[in-house]
Amino acid sequence: MAKRKRCILLFIDNCNAHSNFPALKNITVKFLPPNTTSKLQPLNQGIIRSFKFDYRAQIVRKLLDSIGEGKPCAPINILQSMRMADYARRNVTETTIKNCFIKAGFSENKTSSETEEVDSIKHSIGEGEINPEQWSLIQKDCNTNISFEDFLDVENQLQTCDTMTDKEIVANINAEISIEENEE
Repeated sequence: MAKRKRCILLFIDNCNAHSNFPALKNITVKFLPPNTTSKLQPLNQGIIRSFKFDYRAQIVRKLLDSIGEGKPCAPINILQSMRMADYARRNVTETTIKNCFIKAGFSENKTSSETEEVDSIKHSIGEGEINPEQWSLIQKDCNTNISFEDFLDVENQLQTCDTMTDKEIVANINAEISIEENEE
């Protein structure tokens, strides 16, 4: 990026994992306001959902292929999973990303047709490619009773890290400033 003289503005949330962010060349880091990140983050406006649906569609296709070949429900190894994730990442379209930024409020030129597309992201897995009979085959072959809808939204109730309060964020920043002052 430095060779190309590109400057990047990186917006990140106040997740605990982001509290010790390294200094980067040609990258300016800005933190989103606390307690508003789910509404302001483009990733939360449809990018992550698009990625996950495509990833899960590949899992379903792999399972259906195995069943079609008369093979048992085989586990997916890490390399296969990484390849599926890379494929899913590449399939998140530029239009989806652009529209998610617009929906998150990063543009003043908001048009309803652009943001409506984000609300109706269509994925082959949820749009008729997988029918109930096929899902029943997967349930039977893999010995599971999870519904198709639960499979698509399996992590909706999972918490991945603590949510910091404003007080905790200020305390962390003050502690970092204190450490930096002591080092000087």
